[in-house]
Amino acid sequence: MARVTFSPEGFRSFAGLPSPIRLQFNQAFAVLEVAGPDTAVLDTHRLSGVPNLWTLRIVAYRGIYRWRVDEARFIRFGHRAQVYRRLPK
Repeated sequence: MARVTFSPEGFRSFAGLPSPIRLQFNQAFAVLEVAGPDTAVLDTHRLSGVPNLWTLRIVAYRGIYRWRVDEARFIRFGHRAQVYRRLPK
């Protein structure tokens, strides 16, 4: 079983999402905690060229997170047009 945590930037960007999108992410977090990132239920995939970073897709919004053994640490949320800019290496 995994846990979902937030970096300070992740928390701020999550709070800035529209309310219906936050609700959908919250539902996805519950699935992620039980099934991990490689589940067919969620729209997740590894980001190419950046080790240990994954993306969780909810409509046109993305949550970027770093997956470790038992933790998904979300570092950023936003619209797909802007969320991938200046990702940490």
